[in-house]
Amino acid sequence: MAFAKFYWKETSRAAYVGDTSLLKTLYSPDCAPCKAYVDIVNKDIANGLRTDILATSIKKSTLAAKTDGKSDEAVSLTATDAAYELVDASGKSAGKTDPLTYRIIIYVDWEGGEWTVVDSYMIT
Repeated sequence: MAFAKFYWKETSRAAYVGDTSLLKTLYSPDCAPCKAYVDIVNKDIANGLRTDILATSIKKSTLAAKTDGKSDEAVSLTATDAAYELVDASGKSAGKTDPLTYRIIIYVDWEGGEWTVVDSYMIT
C-alpha cells in the first residue's frame, strides 16, 4: 500500500515541479494509463506550465480483494485533488480545475526486488 500511495502522490509532485523523471521509473513500460498521464504532464511542461500546488491527498488506502489477473497486488485509494491552476513561470494562470474526490485502483507487481505499477483504473 505504501508504494501505491507514493506513486499516486508522485503524479501530483511531478505536475507541480515540472519533472516526470522519477515518476517514469515507477511504472512498467506496458502501463498505458501511466504513460498517458506522463505524456499529458510533459506536454504541459513543454508549454511552460505546471500546477500551482501539490493538489493530491490520499484519504484512505486498502488492499483490493482481487487483482483481476492484472498484477501481484492491487491497492484501492480514495484521493482528493484540491482545486489548482496551471500556471506559467510568471504565475499567470492558464486554467483552473475544480476539486475532485475519486477512487483509483493501482495494480502493482513485485519485479526485480521492487514494486512496479503495471496498470491503474480511476473511478470518479
